[in-house]
Amino acid sequence: MQEDNVTTTPPQAIEIPPGLIAALAAGIDEPSEVAARFGIEGDVWDKLQRWKPFLEAVEAQKVEFRETGYTFRVKSALKADILSDQLFVLAMSNEATLPQKNDILKTFAKLGDLEPKTAAQQPASTGPRFSITINTSNSPAPTTIDITPEPVAIPADE
Repeated sequence: MQEDNVTTTPPQAIEIPPGLIAALAAGIDEPSEVAARFGIEGDVWDKLQRWKPFLEAVEAQKVEFRETGYTFRVKSALKADILSDQLFVLAMSNEATLPQKNDILKTFAKLGDLEPKTAAQQPASTGPRFSITINTSNSPAPTTIDITPEPVAIPADE
């Protein structure tokens, strides 16, 4: 962005799209390309990139990204993406050995989150957990046997 001739006068009434400042602060692409993706071009972009509050907002976002390590992670992810294309071409060539192809396969499986997960790595299911147990029996009610002796009546005539 141009910082010469910084102006305190805002450009024409413009709504700065969400994400524009963060995209500019990340520094991945040319600022004019980033602005164009957000629909800001020509004279509006020329004025906006010289507007002091806008420049301060982009600088503040850059500082935050550096302090949190965001810029490094984003750039590392971008570099890994670019190198992954070359790695794939190498793996598909006849020059790569079987162990090299296996290592590349493992790398892509890891990056693609395709590795099997252990129970501890499984995402927690949402909602309460409960179980219901219903015991049924097909046998009739148990029979009760009374073992208390009853008095025996003996006829007196005998």
